[in-house]
Amino acid sequence: LDDGRVQQWLEIGPSDGRPVLFCHGGNDCRLEALWISEAVQRAGVRLITPDRPGFAGSTHHSERTFSTWVDDAIGLLDHLGLQQVDVLGLSGGGPHALAVAAQYISRLGIL
Repeated sequence: LDDGRVQQWLEIGPSDGRPVLFCHGGNDCRLEALWISEAVQRAGVRLITPDRPGFAGSTHHSERTFSTWVDDAIGLLDHLGLQQVDVLGLSGGGPHALAVAAQYISRLGIL
């Protein structure tokens, strides 16, 4: 990341599939997405699952908020060259997905 922290992510599915940002549950990590990998492959979805700061291999961020995590997620999408994605959150990832969707929609000028 721009500030020197590391963010790990996992991608499942075809690289040309419909991009979906998957926000993992509360105390889980990007590997949570593996349990739906077969369905993702069949659906032709490109599932992108970043770890939130301090989870698994991603660097802790002592001042992390929903907003700072959204910046990290959108930075990853920019890094991957993705202009639009669907967003999916599971359990504790639900509020993170909503935060990303709101910021992303605003950024695209839809709101």
